[in-house]
Amino acid sequence: MLIGAIYLIQNREPTPTHDLVRGSSVAGMIVVGIVFSILLRDHDVGSLMPWVNTVTHYVMPIAVTLDWLYQPTKSDLAFNQIPYWLIFPLIYLAYTLVRGAIVGWYPYPFLNPANVGGYGGVALYSLAIIVLFLIISWVLQLAAAEQLES
Repeated sequence: MLIGAIYLIQNREPTPTHDLVRGSSVAGMIVVGIVFSILLRDHDVGSLMPWVNTVTHYVMPIAVTLDWLYQPTKSDLAFNQIPYWLIFPLIYLAYTLVRGAIVGWYPYPFLNPANVGGYGGVALYSLAIIVLFLIISWVLQLAAAEQLES
């Protein structure tokens, strides 16, 4: 979003790399909203202030989706680029699992093996979220392609 704002202020056109990163960010934020709404809505968010929780998990996923639909990409995104969109989520997952095993704390109950029947349960939740991410990425790229055609 910061890069997009800078480009807007400088009246610069987004690059294909910018569109790729933006797409990954939008897909990630949509997943955040869906996963929070389904898996975490009734969990204690600890010291997180209610307004931060609302903005992060409800407002931002809607805002970035509307931004994606309102401001189409300038480049043609190919479906074979979707694996690039998974780089950050997979690195975050690996980091979270390794760190959680070392310090004994996981940011989400579904990533804690003690809460979901071991690492097999974590793998199932992770796989489901990855599939959700892939579906959302595919839909976002379809929307971008449709907007480029019109």
